[in-house]
Amino acid sequence: MASSAAADGTPTHASGTALREWRDGWPAVLAGVAGFILAGATTMSMSAFMDPIQAAFHWNRAQFSLGYSVHVLPGFVVPALVGIGIDRYGPRWIAVVGALAFGVTYRLLATATGSIANWLLLWLLLGAVGQVVSITLWCAAVSAVFTASRGLALTIV
Repeated sequence: MASSAAADGTPTHASGTALREWRDGWPAVLAGVAGFILAGATTMSMSAFMDPIQAAFHWNRAQFSLGYSVHVLPGFVVPALVGIGIDRYGPRWIAVVGALAFGVTYRLLATATGSIANWLLLWLLLGAVGQVVSITLWCAAVSAVFTASRGLALTIV
């Protein structure tokens, strides 16, 4: 039997409610899983590009990796802006715009010129857009749909 916590923290039993939530809300969880995978795409795929980019630009590993290092810097500012956007426009619109922008920005890495400044700028931009499709967005989307089974839904995302 599924349970949830009431506003005061006491557990309540709401198996019918939880089942209804899953029947109606599973697309939000699926979108959250897909979005979280999207947000991790840079981390998971960069090793495949390291050797070819190093060879093309005559860089060492440190120069290549510097881009990935600076891409975390927007994480100090952008999540707060994402939260404001979610509050104002809702998670759906932020997810659609963020996913499209992430795809375009990731593709922009192909325009690297071999200049370290260009490489760092591209990664900084990717880091900013990547914060839009981070876990904050997907948790907000799932939390908007689930109440009785929120903990389980968030755990899956």
